[in-house]
Amino acid sequence: MPENFILRYPPFPKWLERFCLKIADKQIAKIIDSIKLNKTGIYHKSRYLCNWFLSLQGEYLSKQIFITKTIKPKDYFRVNEKCTQCGLCVKICPKNNITLSDSSLNWGDNCELCVSCIHWCPKEAIQMKNATINRKRYHHPEIMINELFYQKETDN
Repeated sequence: MPENFILRYPPFPKWLERFCLKIADKQIAKIIDSIKLNKTGIYHKSRYLCNWFLSLQGEYLSKQIFITKTIKPKDYFRVNEKCTQCGLCVKICPKNNITLSDSSLNWGDNCELCVSCIHWCPKEAIQMKNATINRKRYHHPEIMINELFYQKETDN
């Protein structure tokens, strides 16, 4: 799949995103066939040391955020002067963790670190420390913003 965890690295160029999605579609079709045939076991295991390292790094970050709560998203997220206070980030947050009050955005402690707020901000005004400055945002070409609103409404 295309890389989209903007906190770690910038999204792929569009041509590479399309290539990855095309390969993913083929892999998904194979997985579907395996399920239909009731096959069990590991479908695909990466042979790249880099993927193993990034998985460990992601696991560590998840533990810090979700288990030990030592990372507080409200201490990391910030909004720059481009923010128009449109409220899209409030609407898109799946955990209802962002509030808009007194002309400011506030993050609570119930963040999944999905970074939808960063990726979907129309002005690219939301940053996480300095990690996301000047990084392009990612939108899957088949996902529309209103679908994310619907998902949020039905999940809660």
